[in-house]
Amino acid sequence: MKKEEFFGELHSLLELKSVPALNEQTKLKELTEYDSMMILSMIAFVDQFFNKTLTAQQLNSVNELSGLMNLIGRENFE
Repeated sequence: MKKEEFFGELHSLLELKSVPALNEQTKLKELTEYDSMMILSMIAFVDQFFNKTLTAQQLNSVNELSGLMNLIGRENFE
């Protein structure tokens, strides 16, 4: 998946209104919408698009989207 596609799909899924666009430096915990529902949505998103299971604990350890990309595996991004 291309990075831009990843950011766009994630932005749309999470219905973010606090930021116009996502990038690798986006700080997840600074997003107004960041809550337990967002974490569950992100877990489902990663499972659906990358066939990889993440835990809430793993996501809580991530500060920026680059960390999420590392958990998914950089080889999955163009």
